[in-house]
Amino acid sequence: MILVFDLDGTLITAEGRQSLLLKAVATRYRVLLSASEIWRKKREGLNNIDTLLALGLNQSLAKRIDIAWKDNIETPFWLSIDNLFQDTVSNLHKLNVSGHQLILITARQNEILMRCQVYRLGIERYFCEIICVSPFNSSNLKSN
Repeated sequence: MILVFDLDGTLITAEGRQSLLLKAVATRYRVLLSASEIWRKKREGLNNIDTLLALGLNQSLAKRIDIAWKDNIETPFWLSIDNLFQDTVSNLHKLNVSGHQLILITARQNEILMRCQVYRLGIERYFCEIICVSPFNSSNLKSN
């Protein structure tokens, strides 16, 4: 059986990188935000701009912070914050041993940095294929 996995929020944590970066960028604009409140809004399904609007920022400032966030979200420093969920390796190992073929498909702007992250986390060996799609049309691209 072939099983397909996403990376962010499925195999690795996304909370720290996403919420701490948004908090850090907002601080550059002299806006103090709570990382836990940011993550709560994002878990409700809000994107960055809607999260910032819900937290009381105006549209113009929310857009500027969002642009800076997108410029930094895949830099090596911020990617280094991601960690595997506690049971990721044991689950991938069990699936491999039981004969499943595993495919990783994830949406990233920079495939090279994504692959470096997968190797740094030591999970590349579990996948027969690793696919990177553009984050700008990821839902459609992942389903193909």
